[in-house]
Amino acid sequence: MEKTHEINHSIDMQPELQFDLALDLLPLYIDGKTCPDSNAFVETMLSTNEELSGIYQSMIQDLTMEPASTDLKASSTNAGKDMRRRFGRHPFLKTPIIIV
Repeated sequence: MEKTHEINHSIDMQPELQFDLALDLLPLYIDGKTCPDSNAFVETMLSTNEELSGIYQSMIQDLTMEPASTDLKASSTNAGKDMRRRFGRHPFLKTPIIIV
């Protein structure tokens, strides 16, 4: 038997609670993991609340920015070369130091 439910889209909530709920749903909404009713709620809030819309735009912009460097192996190799270049001439820096 299929479950059906009706949701009242005109839920009487305090504006602060509506904002907080929409804010909590934003990451899931952006990832496409919210149900159609939640989508409708978030979209309504985005169209009527400038602050929430600004936060949403900022989140979307952060997702579209490319990270500075995703090649960790190349980064660590360059760091190793830099260390050898800086300390390669000093044999005492290659010797392990044991403190008792």
